[in-house]
Amino acid sequence: MADYDSGSTGVGKLHISFAKPDDLVTTSNVEMPQLGHKYQPKRTHKSKLQQYDDFKYQMDKLMQGRKRVNNDDYNEYLSKVSHSLGKKVVTLKTAIYTGHYLKENGITIVNFHDQRHWQYLKDYAVFKAERDKNPNAYGKELSKLRKRVSAKTGISEETLKGQKYEYKWQAEHDNQ
Repeated sequence: MADYDSGSTGVGKLHISFAKPDDLVTTSNVEMPQLGHKYQPKRTHKSKLQQYDDFKYQMDKLMQGRKRVNNDDYNEYLSKVSHSLGKKVVTLKTAIYTGHYLKENGITIVNFHDQRHWQYLKDYAVFKAERDKNPNAYGKELSKLRKRVSAKTGISEETLKGQKYEYKWQAEHDNQ
């Protein structure tokens, strides 16, 4: 295409031509889709809806029907989906993908603090159910009740005596 070797005068001989160079590999006209005389590459652009459907399918495979997911797990899922779709994780975290998917499927992303609070609420519900069965339990009856709840939830009996469980239940029970 161009000859950049220096000539006798020290100036490079430039030869620019519009002809195809010999070293360029070309495909046959049969292989190239054409529109008139212009080359038109095959474009496989998908619509936004098709892209979202692909994202949703991949996420559904990973989520397996879960309605609550840890923040770290969700980021890992996004990373896997980004590799399979060929999109960046930042793109998948936008409202178009993640926001729509979470809202459509009713999924909640929780961090560590939310998980601990959620677990506390579950444990308190177990304690409250047992305590509501025996609202007048005192002394050894209350100790046996705490042992049962402790066995079910894994919380120590001393913790069940405290403000988060017993005192909270008494406050709720007195207000009824």
